[in-house]
Amino acid sequence: MVVLVISWLSSHLVQDKRVKIVLKAFSWIYALLLLLIDLAFFLSIILAYNIPGTPLVVALLWVPIAVYLLSIRKRYKLIYPDSKFLNSNKTQVVFCIIVAVVTTLEMAFTAPMM
Repeated sequence: MVVLVISWLSSHLVQDKRVKIVLKAFSWIYALLLLLIDLAFFLSIILAYNIPGTPLVVALLWVPIAVYLLSIRKRYKLIYPDSKFLNSNKTQVVFCIIVAVVTTLEMAFTAPMM
């Protein structure tokens, strides 16, 4: 959560528009992935079954990425129409995959052991 707060606040303090866009995109993807992972942990506690490592949760990692690419990115493209970062589909997909991998690894190493 600290990473999310720092990245979101930094996106408001940075003057360079390119860095601001990347930080805002990172914050959105990171927040959506954290929400999914936390919901999986809460559900595993309620059901008393280890859900976070199951293939279902791993397969659901595309949902936050799809939400970002299909809705949030469209809004930011309206706000920043001249952004090369937002207009490049390949860059966006690679960026989303990198953030998903980093977030998943972070959660795997910092999550409490069950």
